Amino acid sequence: MSAPTAKVETFNPNKPAASVGEIRRFLTANANAIKRVAPQAMNPLRMVAILGAAMSRNPLLVKCTPMSLLRCLTQGAELGLEVAGGLQEFHPVPYWNSDLGAYEAQGLPGYPGLIKLVLQTGSVARIYAQAVYEGDTFDFALGDKPFLIHKPALENLGMVMEDEKIRAFYAVAFFKDGGAQFEVMGKPAVDALKKRALEKKKNTEHSPWNTDYVEMGRKTLIRRISKVLPKTPALARALDLQAQAESGEFVTEDILAQMPETSDIEGQKLPTEGEAGATVQGGEAKPVPLAMGPPLSEKQINAARTAAARVKLDQAGAERVIARVSNAPKAETKAFMDVIFSRDDAKLTALFQNHPDYPAPIQAPQAQEPAAQAEGEPPPPPPGDPAPPPTAG
Repeated sequence: MSAPTAKVETFNPNKPAASVGEIRRFLTANANAIKRVAPQAMNPLRMVAILGAAMSRNPLLVKCTPMSLLRCLTQGAELGLEVAGGLQEFHPVPYWNSDLGAYEAQGLPGYPGLIKLVLQTGSVARIYAQAVYEGDTFDFALGDKPFLIHKPALENLGMVMEDEKIRAFYAVAFFKDGGAQFEVMGKPAVDALKKRALEKKKNTEHSPWNTDYVEMGRKTLIRRISKVLPKTPALARALDLQAQAESGEFVTEDILAQMPETSDIEGQKLPTEGEAGATVQGGEAKPVPLAMGPPLSEKQINAARTAAARVKLDQAGAERVIARVSNAPKAETKAFMDVIFSRDDAKLTALFQNHPDYPAPIQAPQAQEPAAQAEGEPPPPPPGDPAPPPTAG
């Protein structure tokens, strides 16, 4: 009996989707677009699951076009940054695109994400940015003897300060050779950048400039000081994304148009949501399991890695199992973590080694070059033909 086929419906990824499930199925079906640019350690399906959790916390993300959400995931993956997760490395921010007539998610590196990319250059030992408030002692000088001094007011320590009381922002980078570099901006200059970033966009109440002003100010200083620091391609790309956002531009590149094999969806048709979901391949709907639970937290992942290292399991195999379980149904992830936290080494070893993803992937054998034919020898018989009779000596 042939497998039942799923009904398909026309789907336009540049228009808002009807539901979270529709967005999730589109992102899952196009996970290859994420995998193509992601580091090996990043799991595209886990990234989709994290973004799905973020959509439940921010309903405006559900109104964004699926293409813009896929674009955010590929941008974050390209930089090696977690998108919409608790690490705050990369944010999908909803903005109203009047040209498109819909919300679009714009990918912005977060303050921790920029710090991570700067440290990856290898020449910076430490870097940070701070806000200077009214009452703080602050002084700096440029020239042949530059210095910077910031002494926060004791009465302000531990207090939640109002944004209006900020006087300036600064960033300092300490190099591994012992040198240092700093950058200072007054609040009016930072506010001017905020105005320029928002003036071309509508419905900006969810912009981080309005919800997380201090973090955006600190990130602005990290971005400015990064102009004089050594750069990796990832850092340069992140700075370019931030600059586009500050200029009020929308990134509109079509991710699927860049794919050699665009996706599992052909003709922009998306399977209707069923019990297990489906993707379309070769014009025929093929059911696939999409009922994933919430992803494992960083604490759970680290606990699983520690447990695998304790019983001396193959590291690559353990990572494959953890990545797979992280996107498994809720019951499976719970059973997995119950064994991890049980500290039963025998059960833990069996848990990993009996998982189908633990063994190393089988490599296809490479075709061997035929042996060189000696001069004067008859050519070998074609496959399937009997060997020629021996010649008389």
